[in-house]
Amino acid sequence: MSESDFFATAPAGAEPLLATELAELGATHLKSARSGIRFRGTLETAYCACLWSRTASRILLLLAEFPVADPLTLYSRILELPWEEHLAPE
Repeated sequence: MSESDFFATAPAGAEPLLATELAELGATHLKSARSGIRFRGTLETAYCACLWSRTASRILLLLAEFPVADPLTLYSRILELPWEEHLAPE
């Protein structure tokens, strides 16, 4: 099973607790950020975090990263993403 990058959101200050939970669930490459933890894991790891974490509010799959200087750049870069790989029209 391949690994992906995820971000688990949590209330500010709860990052250390969340990092411990995620590590116990098999997440790797944990990196604390403002109001959450970035981590690597399989889709199964992310599902386990969704189901078992008492600290995380959401588990987000990172689709892309790019620098953004203004709203127009953000909008144009988002349009470039292959959304059909993630969402069906119906």
